Amino acid sequence: MHNLRKIPLFFLFLLFSDMTWSHDHVGNDFSVGLKSGFFSTEATDTSLPLGVQFEYKLNHYFSMELDYLRGDSEKSGVDLDIETIAGYAVFRTKNTSYLLLKVGTVQLNTTSKATLSQDNSDVGTTYGVGAGLVFDSLISVESEYTVLSKDIKYIGLSLRFGF
Repeated sequence: MHNLRKIPLFFLFLLFSDMTWSHDHVGNDFSVGLKSGFFSTEATDTSLPLGVQFEYKLNHYFSMELDYLRGDSEKSGVDLDIETIAGYAVFRTKNTSYLLLKVGTVQLNTTSKATLSQDNSDVGTTYGVGAGLVFDSLISVESEYTVLSKDIKYIGLSLRFGF
């Protein structure tokens, strides 16, 4: 049991260390990502949103991002369309396998198509955590869990292309 406690410490060391395999973002200030995953809500089943992500790297660790997601979901006759536009400040560790933390502002538009159509638009705070893997200096894959509102969460993957 004592040796099992060392496993998380080993992975933290790998993720946060600047070993010879660490990834360098020099010359790769912009990236575009294609996103897909699931919206999780209490009122509906999970949905399959699609989206796009634009990133500008400020330095090796921090970047600014703009995300757009759109998807719909249905449960018990309730059809819910969800659309988000969000801006984030993002922190990423500097390895080929990395962690990310993000916080930002989101405009969340929902349309419920029950017996009466109901449109809601709300601006609020959003935050998330994730992890990624860099294949080369131009291609990476990220997974994320992001809280968009108290009722709507996003769990997804991004395929990112740098230039």
